[in-house]
Amino acid sequence: MKRFLNSCARLPRVVISIGLGLTAFATLCHTAAYAGITLTTPSGVAPGGTFRFIGVTATTTDAAGWSTYTNWDNFVNNDTNTYGGVTYEGQAVTGWLPVVGVGTTNPRDHIGGFGTNVPFYMQNGTRVASSATTSSGGLWSGSLQSGINRTLDGTQKTNAVWTNSNTNGTINQSGFSWDYGPGVMTGRSGQSSGQWLTNALNGVGSNNNYVYTVSPVLTAPVPEPSTYAMALAGLACGGYSMFRRRRVR
Repeated sequence: MKRFLNSCARLPRVVISIGLGLTAFATLCHTAAYAGITLTTPSGVAPGGTFRFIGVTATTTDAAGWSTYTNWDNFVNNDTNTYGGVTYEGQAVTGWLPVVGVGTTNPRDHIGGFGTNVPFYMQNGTRVASSATTSSGGLWSGSLQSGINRTLDGTQKTNAVWTNSNTNGTINQSGFSWDYGPGVMTGRSGQSSGQWLTNALNGVGSNNNYVYTVSPVLTAPVPEPSTYAMALAGLACGGYSMFRRRRVR
C-alpha cells in the first residue's frame, strides 16, 4: 500500500513530463509538415467557439477589367500561397474571400455571415470586430475595435486597399468602374474609423493596391475527454501528495 501511495505522489510529475514530451513531439511534427504560416486560436475565443481571421494581403494587384469575383477570389487565395500556405490546427485554411464590392454584390454578402455574431481577429490575436453586423463593435458598424494593419505573417501595413464598399458593407456605386476612373472607392489599412473602407473615391483600376482578406468560419478545438481525465488524475494525486507531506510533518 505504501509503495502504491508513493507512486501516486509521483504521478503529477510523470503526467507533466509526458504532456510536455507529447507537446514537443507534436510541435516538431507540425513544423516539419507545414512550412507556411501557422495561425493559432486567439485568446479571446473559448474552446468550441467560432471566429474568422481578417488581414491585408501581402501583395498588391491592379483591378482593370475585374468585373466578376473570379479574379478577386483567386488573388486572395494565391496570396496565401506566397507564404507556402496557411494552416490552423494542422489543417490547411483555404477559401479566403476579399472584402470588395463587384457588380451588384455587396462585400458583406460576398464574404458571408452578415448578421451573425462571429468575431473577427488579426493573426496576432487582436480583435477587429465582435460580429458581422452593423451594431456597435460590428465589422459593418463604421467603427472597428482595431484597425486592420497586418498581413497573415504579422507584417504591418498602412496602405491603400481596394474596397468599393460603403461603411455598412454595401457596394459603393459612385462612379464605379474598374476600367475608367477616378471613381472606385479605396480604404486605408490601419484605420479603425469608417475610412478602413471609405478613405477615398479615387481608385483607378490600373492602380496597384492591397486587398482585405477574410478566412472562412473556423472553430476553436475542444480538448479531448482523455486530456481532462489526465489533468484531473494529476490534480487528485497532487492533492494527496500535499496532504501526505503535511501528515508526515
